Order: sequence, then structure tokens, then C-alpha cells
Amino acid sequence: MFDETYEDQFATPMERRYARILRAYRWPLKGFLRQVRYILLELRWRLGDEIMAIPIVEDLVKAYPHDEVALWCSHPEVFAHIHKLTLVQQPPKEVDRYILLRSASRRQKRYVEMAQRVGVPTPERGPEIPLPPCEPELEVRLKCWTRPVVALAPGTTWSNKHWPETYWRQLAGYLMAQ
Repeated sequence: MFDETYEDQFATPMERRYARILRAYRWPLKGFLRQVRYILLELRWRLGDEIMAIPIVEDLVKAYPHDEVALWCSHPEVFAHIHKLTLVQQPPKEVDRYILLRSASRRQKRYVEMAQRVGVPTPERGPEIPLPPCEPELEVRLKCWTRPVVALAPGTTWSNKHWPETYWRQLAGYLMAQ
């Protein structure tokens, strides 16, 4: 789906290495001089993975309040609520720190490795997606509910993630009983 990363814009392996060396020196130097540093976080992935990264991106922005954090992602609307986060469609040529999150392994919980790569503590909370304004009638009905609302999404693009329909029905029955 996404063949190129930020570093693929550099034509040769030598150019990629040179860019990494420059970043390694520029990051602490700009910090010492109290200059704004530019952090590029690449997370061009599937919707579920990007939603999982919301608390990590929020924590990264909080951890570097004097620096500019830019996010290159596939679903920018998921992150639109994060203040001081710049959403980019194309990365700039020069960044001071580059973090590729879309290649996180599946050997451990993905959000744990994402947090490690970003350098923030593993979030103790799950992602919260602010809902866009809805029709007034629906909003009134939702506010009247006294119990939590759960939405199930049984579809997937990965065949190994398909769950049998009977499992979905059992889960729905269990949730309704709660």
C-alpha cells in the first residue's frame, strides 16, 4: 500500500546515511541552542493502527512543547483534534528527528512498540476519537442513553482476522446482557 518512506526521497544510500548523520548532530545542537526542532512522525497505515496511535501522538506533542511535531498519515481527520500538531501530506526535505511508526512489529502489543519508538511512556489509556457534530435529533437520543454505547465492526481486509459470525453474535449477546 505504501511503498515509500520519508527517507526514500533520498536517491542513494549515501544520501540517506548523510541525512541520518545530519539529524543526529542537528537534534542535540538545536536543543542546546533552544531553537525549534522539527519532528516528523510517519504513520501512513490502516485506520485501526492510526487510531491506536492517537494517545502516543498526543503524548509526543506534550513531551516537546517547544518543538514542531508534524504527522504524515493516511487519516488526518483522526488527529485533527490535537493542538500544536501539524498534519502534512508531503514531508519536507529537512527534519531534525524522523520516526517511522508504520513498520512496528507484531511481536508485542503494537502500541507498546510505538511508544518505545517515539520515546514516551506506554499510554495507560486507550484512544478516544472525538466525534464530529451529528444531527440534532441523533445527538439528543445519544445524550438520553444512560448505558455505554458499543459499536461492533465485523468487517476486515485481512482474511486471518475474520471472526466467525457466531462469535460476533455471542459477543453482541454478552454486551447486551451487561
